[in-house]
Amino acid sequence: MKQFAISKKEKNGLFALGCVIVSVILLNLINSDKSNKIVTINYAEATTSTDQNSNLRNRINIEYAKSPRPKAKSKEIIKKSYFDFDPNNLDAVSAKKLGISEYAYRNLSNYISKGGRISSAEKFSKIYGINPELFEALKPYIKIIISQGQSKTSNETSKTNVVKVKYPKKEIQANSIEINSAVLEDFEALSGIGNVLASRIVKYRNSLGGYISVDQLREVYGMQDSTFNNIKDKLTCNGMINKININAASDSILSKHPYISKQEAKVIKKYLHQHDSIEDINQLKSIMSLDKAKLDKMSKYLAVN
Repeated sequence: MKQFAISKKEKNGLFALGCVIVSVILLNLINSDKSNKIVTINYAEATTSTDQNSNLRNRINIEYAKSPRPKAKSKEIIKKSYFDFDPNNLDAVSAKKLGISEYAYRNLSNYISKGGRISSAEKFSKIYGINPELFEALKPYIKIIISQGQSKTSNETSKTNVVKVKYPKKEIQANSIEINSAVLEDFEALSGIGNVLASRIVKYRNSLGGYISVDQLREVYGMQDSTFNNIKDKLTCNGMINKININAASDSILSKHPYISKQEAKVIKKYLHQHDSIEDINQLKSIMSLDKAKLDKMSKYLAVN
């Protein structure tokens, strides 16, 4: 039996080994428990977070559904309609109603402002932007005002081959020029009126939308008092003008009129936005910042429909 006896030193070694083995087993068990616990906690947190996110999304969707949608800014819509018109005295609002694009109207305005004149329907059809379909629709409504104050329909002025003959300058008889229907050559024939001043008279007439009185020729750039006094008795004015629909026109269209500045156009449109629209031009008199004398002049060229 002494052969199997264990010394004290060996007993201590075995005990130490046993402690190490037990420690390793305990550590493994502890790590395993921690791992399982972590997984359980993470899963619970993930579940709770998902539920919260789902609830949040539902609340957002409900609030969004209840909330009023922002109203899209409505575009200015002008109903298309046909009516008799003279291309030489056409304003922007009337052009839109006829279905003429801004590009075509701009080309027409540029041509007329440089002293040109639409003398026939065919000439109108050559303006860039006037397509064949639109021209055929507008052709029956085109009426050209000629210098004697008469009007001819497009069919009567539809000569394709027109020979322009420049006659010698002659003295015009009294009261023979109607300034709203006169052409460039009519003004050039007046004493003291050359090509440049005649072009300015026509251009200013187009910018105004027509003359209301003969005295407005004094406002033409370069018109001397002596020249005006010399020709005024030979002129008449029919007072036929194109008015701007103030409720439909933009501030940019208003500001193109000689009697309305950009600042005044903005003030007027601001007033209209505050009151939706106006039914009487005299309502503009309540705008304190507008000069009353100037307002009287511009109001003659404004309409409410």
